[in-house]
Amino acid sequence: MTEKQAIRTDAAPAPFQGAPYSQAIAAGGFVFVSGQVGIRPGETQVVSDSVEEQTEQAFANVGAILSAAGSGLDRLVKTTVTTER
Repeated sequence: MTEKQAIRTDAAPAPFQGAPYSQAIAAGGFVFVSGQVGIRPGETQVVSDSVEEQTEQAFANVGAILSAAGSGLDRLVKTTVTTER
């Protein structure tokens, strides 16, 4: 069985209080990042009502988490962006 390692960084928002998930899990040479939203680290509100700004912040969060895992956005294989209106 492949060993799993939880990834954690203060450069991206922490999971919501009491939430049972990690920012990411590294296993088998892959990093699986939990869903990210357009919230800056240490804040609780989205950056703005703009889908573009929220998406940019979500990608910044993903990039910070990947960096903490020793990877980066340049190695990203798949992502999905969803919006609610």
